[in-house]
Amino acid sequence: MSAPTARTVSVWEQYVGGSGLTITLVGLLAAAVAWPIQQAQWVPHMPPLTVITVLGAALAVASHRSSWSPLRAHLTASGIGAAVVALAACALVVKAAEALARRQIGGHTGDVLGAVQQACEIAALFVFVALQ
Repeated sequence: MSAPTARTVSVWEQYVGGSGLTITLVGLLAAAVAWPIQQAQWVPHMPPLTVITVLGAALAVASHRSSWSPLRAHLTASGIGAAVVALAACALVVKAAEALARRQIGGHTGDVLGAVQQACEIAALFVFVALQ
């Protein structure tokens, strides 16, 4: 009689046995919350929240599977979040400057574009200072 061989563990069993199931359930919960908010269209020109949710879940899985320390993962996520907030602030500045230029002079000129660039830089710096 031969000795019993060790049972191989499938990828699914490893995934469910670890924290993969938790990440999946949290991702599904976030998508279930993001979908109705996206469909309500509360904010015009808002990026689709379901795409952002999927990207966030993918980033969570990638950081979980990497060899990064929790501190490094949190600092990276904070940096990405700060960059997103800075880009959103710049988008608000551009929209406000566009409306102002259209109302006052009927469109934009090179001077308006230069002023918008400076205002975007100032808005991004305000965001980074506020997040420190």
